[in-house]
Amino acid sequence: MKKLKRFHVGNLTVLGQREMMDLSGGEKTFKCRTGETCNLFIEIMGITVQGKCYYSSNGTTVSCYCKNGNYSTTPGHGTSCWEKL
Repeated sequence: MKKLKRFHVGNLTVLGQREMMDLSGGEKTFKCRTGETCNLFIEIMGITVQGKCYYSSNGTTVSCYCKNGNYSTTPGHGTSCWEKL
């Protein structure tokens, strides 16, 4: 599989490899590191805390996110909880 370059969507976000593969229909070779520790940046506080990786699915969408208490990464947003196989 060829390497995909990151690109900017306006000034909103930078798409990583996972997001690029979702857009291009490429091969998806990732799994969620469920239960493992992760780092979560809480933007409103300006701090990074330790969290745990969680996985959820509603039948059509799979989310892997880092969570600590009431704070978590936005589902679908790049997170260290995704592990490339």
